[in-house]
Amino acid sequence: MRSYRSTPFDGRNDSIFHAFDEDERRHMEYLRDRGNYADVPTAEIQKAFRETYPKLYQLGRGASRETFA
Repeated sequence: MRSYRSTPFDGRNDSIFHAFDEDERRHMEYLRDRGNYADVPTAEIQKAFRETYPKLYQLGRGASRETFA
């Protein structure tokens, strides 16, 4: 089981997730800074997901009812 570092946050300054876990293994990477937003940019997130994961969107609205067992 991996042990992840806690992310320090003081309530005023930005806080980002650590790229490495406590054993110095990479577990994530920031590839693109998409800027700052006053609210969650849902339309942009959905567009990026559609472009990145087209097969998931081809499943259609009923995908949440699919069983993969």
